[in-house]
Amino acid sequence: MTCLLEHLGQEIEKLADAAEVCSASPSVDRPFERFQPFPVDALPEPLATFVRVASKAIGCDPTFLVLPILVVAAAMIGTSCVLELKRGWRVPSVLWAGIVGESGTMKTPAMKLALQPVKKRQAEALRRYHEAMQQYQSEKAAYEKDMAAWKRSRRNGELPPVEPKSPTAERCLVSDITIEAMAIKLLENPRGVLLAMDELAGWFGSFDRYTNGNKGSDAAHWLSAYNAESITVDRKTGEPKMIFVPTAAISVVGGIQPGILNRALGLEHRENGMLARLLLACPPQRSEQWTEAEIDAEVESQYGNVINRLASLEPAYDENGEPVSMVLQLSPEAKRLWTQFYNANAAELANLTGDLAAAWSKLEEIAARLALVSHRIKTVQAAPPQKPWLPDAPVSPSANIIDGDTMRDAIRLTEWFKAEIRRVYAMLGESDDVRDQRRLVEWIDRHGGAATASKVQSGCRWLRNSGMAEIALNGLAKAGLGSWSHVPSGPQGGRPSHVFRLSERRINETSPFSLEKAGLT
Repeated sequence: MTCLLEHLGQEIEKLADAAEVCSASPSVDRPFERFQPFPVDALPEPLATFVRVASKAIGCDPTFLVLPILVVAAAMIGTSCVLELKRGWRVPSVLWAGIVGESGTMKTPAMKLALQPVKKRQAEALRRYHEAMQQYQSEKAAYEKDMAAWKRSRRNGELPPVEPKSPTAERCLVSDITIEAMAIKLLENPRGVLLAMDELAGWFGSFDRYTNGNKGSDAAHWLSAYNAESITVDRKTGEPKMIFVPTAAISVVGGIQPGILNRALGLEHRENGMLARLLLACPPQRSEQWTEAEIDAEVESQYGNVINRLASLEPAYDENGEPVSMVLQLSPEAKRLWTQFYNANAAELANLTGDLAAAWSKLEEIAARLALVSHRIKTVQAAPPQKPWLPDAPVSPSANIIDGDTMRDAIRLTEWFKAEIRRVYAMLGESDDVRDQRRLVEWIDRHGGAATASKVQSGCRWLRNSGMAEIALNGLAKAGLGSWSHVPSGPQGGRPSHVFRLSERRINETSPFSLEKAGLT
């Protein structure tokens, strides 16, 4: 037995000596995700022009404007229409988006500008409501006086006075985060509403509050609102005791810092799909610089006109005169593109797990939602809102048909969101060391892809201590993210320099699916 054990030990040692030594670095195996410039040209006009002009004037990345603009447009369309992909699958005009960025990255100014037409519209609606309330109060006082006189007269056969009806406030923009308050507003505004918040952390926190002893019930209602489904809210106080909203459509947009996003959306809300429903963008931080660029008044006016026209789109009406969502269809070309995209996305999804798998399962429908929004923007640009239920209303044959170009652009936008969501999810799981590496790579990338240690030390505040910049750059070189090169003196003389250059393999490309591979160009 002893001899046998010695023989086995010798054989194991031989195998160990013959095996290749593996010392893979986690940093090398996990390159950084690349931030892709947003395809602004895939947006319909005048949104594309507005984004280009406004981002230059603010000095922010275009995505800080794109996300709130798309959500605003979706919310203004609301329940006026749906897109039918096939019988039983209808897609609503609802989008959720989060602008991810550190404090001082111009998130708030960009969102304020995108929301300006909605805020103006809401202010005008509330002004009309206050005027109507004053009129109602006068009529109410007259009614009570007439009612008292009617009761005293005791005249048989005389009908009592008609009580005036209290006006309701038109709401398109809200800030309430409780589903009970939201349900009341949705009853009075069946078209749907827009929830816009500077900080989404408060909204995330509301998911876990106790509602009538049932923790987390708000989250389930919000998930229903994403699909414009019905919600039922039971109340302990107030009237009515039960609120039933047949179609609850709520679009959501706001800003949040990366660290807060990671803490606010814990395991529960990753598993229930809350995170997966959020379109996210987190462009690399850029240095704030003064610019004389301004937003042309005509460009701003055109954007505002489109938003107002979307909000004025009329629904269809059923045989009882009740409003119902107009049903949009795909053209044969759009259906072909959608089918190819759907199948390619499903093939990607089969190889994903966890958060990415959840996101991809929702992104398959995002392309359809974006196509719906883009189509309606084009519709209101082509002609003022129509009333198609009237027999003599002149409706364009293509008004309710989404064409191939619109679907192609919607798929391009969705592919960008795929790459960005993959990148943001990776950022949420970063350690402090990896985060600092990524920030350094992004800083060098913004400065032409090369930099000396002294430039890095002066430009990166977290590397200001003596020697830290060179240590960090050596770390990037060791991780295979770049290399040092010697730059000799030029024709005019000067000292030679030691320059660090990022390698081309430092960052991943976008997701495996591309328009070219699928034949969607």
